[in-house]
Order: sequence, then C-alpha cells, then structure tokens
Amino acid sequence: MKRAVTILLAAAPLLAASSGLGAPGAPAASAPATSAPAASVPAASAAPSTAPSTAPSEAPGARPPGTMQPGAALPPGHPQVAQEDDGLPKLPPNDARPDPTLPTGTILATIRDEADKPVPNVSVTLAIVRQSVSMGESRDHMVAMTNAAGEVRFDGLKNGSGWSYKVSVVATAADQPAVRATYASEEFALPLSGGFRVVQHRYPVATNIENLLVGVEGVDTIVEVRDDIIEVTQIFEVINAGTTTWSLGQGLPLALPKGFKAVRAGEQMGGDHTIIPTDEGLRWAGSFPPGRSQLNYDFKIPYEGDPTADIELQLPPRVLAARVRVAARKGMTLAVDGFPAAREDTVGAGMKILSTIKRGTPQEQISGLKIHVGGLPTQGNERWFVTSVALVAAALGLWMSRREAPKADRAATAAARKRVRSTLLAEVVELDRAHREGQIGPKAYARERAKLLDLVADTLDPEPAGPRAGSAA
Repeated sequence: MKRAVTILLAAAPLLAASSGLGAPGAPAASAPATSAPAASVPAASAAPSTAPSTAPSEAPGARPPGTMQPGAALPPGHPQVAQEDDGLPKLPPNDARPDPTLPTGTILATIRDEADKPVPNVSVTLAIVRQSVSMGESRDHMVAMTNAAGEVRFDGLKNGSGWSYKVSVVATAADQPAVRATYASEEFALPLSGGFRVVQHRYPVATNIENLLVGVEGVDTIVEVRDDIIEVTQIFEVINAGTTTWSLGQGLPLALPKGFKAVRAGEQMGGDHTIIPTDEGLRWAGSFPPGRSQLNYDFKIPYEGDPTADIELQLPPRVLAARVRVAARKGMTLAVDGFPAAREDTVGAGMKILSTIKRGTPQEQISGLKIHVGGLPTQGNERWFVTSVALVAAALGLWMSRREAPKADRAATAAARKRVRSTLLAEVVELDRAHREGQIGPKAYARERAKLLDLVADTLDPEPAGPRAGSAA
C-alpha cells in the first residue's frame, strides 16, 4: 500500500511540486481575518494549488551568464525538450466521429481492451434518445454482440435533429461478477449523409483499492457560514494511475455531521459515479476508470449563531492532499487539526479567504477533517438585538398611548401612534437593506419582518369610525 501511495504522489504533479504545502502533522493554528463582507467562496479545482514561495523573487539579470530566462525560446537547432511525464498510463484513445464510407443511418462500434486489442463476444448497448416539442423526450435502446474483430454494427437508424445516440459496454470483476463498471461514449447525432464510427475501450475491474494505483489527488473543502446554516462544498479529484478501474461495489459510505440536510450532487467528470444520500450521510457509488475523475457535492448543517463552529468530515481512503477554505469576515479564524496555520488571501473583488492545505505521505494519508471556525460574527444576534430593543420600545409606546388615551385627546393619541409607527417602519427599511446585502438570512428576515409588521398594524387606530356620542343614530 505504501508503495502504491508513493507512486500516486509522484504521479500527481500538483502535489509533487508543492513545496509550499505544510509539513505533515504540523500543529494547527488560527489566522484572524482583518475584514471582509460575507460572501461566497469562488469554486476552484479540487486539487490544492501550490502555496506561493516565501523566498524573495529573483531580480532581473540575476541569472548566471548563459542561463536561459523562463519562457525564452530555444536556440536555433536546439532539440525540443520533452514534456514532463505526468505519471499516468498512456491509455489508448477513444474515438467517435462521422464516417462517410459507412451507409447513412449506420453506427459501427469497436470495443477494445486496455492493450488496444479487440474484445470479441461482448454485449454492447446503443442508447437512443428522441426529443420533440410535441412528444417530449423518449428513450429506447438496442443490444448486439461484438464479432471476432470486436465490432458491432447498428443499421437503419434515424438522423437529423431530435435524435441522439450513445454506445456503452459493461465490464465485470473477474472474482465478483456482480461488480461492474460501465464505459460509454459521448452522446452524438448521426450526420445527414454517411454513418458514424465509435471506438470505445473497456478496462478490467476490481474493488480492492489495496491492489490498485488509485487515490484522491486532492480534496477542496469550502465552508460558508450563513444566517442559520453552514454550507459545505467538497470537490474531489480522483487519480487512477493504473489500467484497472476501481469499482465501489456496494458503495463507499461517508458520514456527515449531525443534523445535515440537502445533500446535492454536482456535475461529475470522468468515470461512471454518483452520490446517494443516506440517513447517516452519503454513499459514493459507481466506478473510477484509469485517468482522472472529479466528483463534487454540497450539503448544509444547522448553525445556531454561536461564535464558533466545529465541523468533522470523514474522507475516502488514500487522500493525498486536502485544502480547507472559508469566506472570512472581520475577526474570523480557521484551524484544522493536523494542518498548518491558516493563511489569509484576497480573491475577486477584495474578498478575504482563510485557507490551509496539507499534503499526505505514504505513511500518513489524510483520513478526515476536523475544522474549527472561530470569531464568527453574531451579527444576526447583535443587529437584531437592536430590533428587539426597538420592538420593546414600540410596544411600551403603544401601551402608554393606550393607557393615556382616556385622559388625552384623540390628537395626542394619534401623534403617539404615528411616532411609534415611524420607528417601526424605519426598522423595516433597515431590515430590508440588511437582507439585500446578505447580512441576514431568509428565515431570520421573514421572522423579524413579520414581528415588525404586526406591531405596525397595532399602531393603526383600532376604533372604527362611527357617529359621535350624543349624535342621532
């Protein structure tokens, strides 16, 4: 296993060159933020980026004579420098393109293995999708077996707008027939003239990660603290540096924090995998073929407005690097157990981000995250404590106006009600502004606004208009 992780670390260029990553096991520390409005953290690649070097930048002309400057053109006649090997296997490419030599309405698919050899006697599925304004979407499929050359042919198919096709083939694990992985082409449409040729590769399948060159090259965890929830987004870059697909079998369960809700899977890239919510959290399902794949999702956990938030997240096996980021407001801190001290960066239009990053080793991979966000602004409590004071004052004013009404004239009572109503309406305006600027979430906004409007209604004269006492009925 340690040898496999060592190979994976070498195959991950972002990690192998990351001298700025903190030393494994470095103590966690808190980094305060100076100032920033509440804002969403912009999404980024899951593989953590290299931290900038703290060494002074090289002065112009400081290189020794005869040394090429970075980016300079090679001298005439100099042999081309080979591109750096990324450590991944050189996989034979899939192909899908129109072929004018085939009859119109024909798809010829060839199934090949990891050595680019034809795979005979295997079942191939052609998915057929039709979309029309009048009939909506309909789906169908055809199945055929490959011949000795690994080829299968589908004839008499519809072309033109509204028709699309996809070729897929399934491989099963040698020792577990129930474990399978699906390999599929991109969806395509047939040309108006001629046919379409597809070359699709199929790879061996296994479930035991101990025997595979598979790992999570990087996981990016983004935390956003809002009015009454904490939203967590996780993006995983999975690297498979071998030629065998890693199948998850019955799935890979991962626990989420207590009270989680609204698990939502994002668009997945590469492979045939998905996210399934469970009572305890979620389950990864599907498979990861050779090469790189991306998987991402987000979820919400309750937040009660406390000044600190502790979040514990379980991770899949063989996480080689991890980064945690949080959108920072003034005074906020971020610490992750076992990670280096968080640093503050400015992105976008002056947005402050706290982040920390750690690289694993063959002896110590990153199995989980214990995240501590401190210095959280209790703006909801502080700002709307002012509202509470205003509500008490308004209620007291109404009580006094009602109490004094029998002794005062109607004009004085109306004036008192008007003053209270003006105070309340000013609070409504301020509340609306805070909501527009994201200082208060939708639930607290609706709750506080309802309270204010109820009190505004109480300031209206409850006595119906009617004839004065002593006048004729």
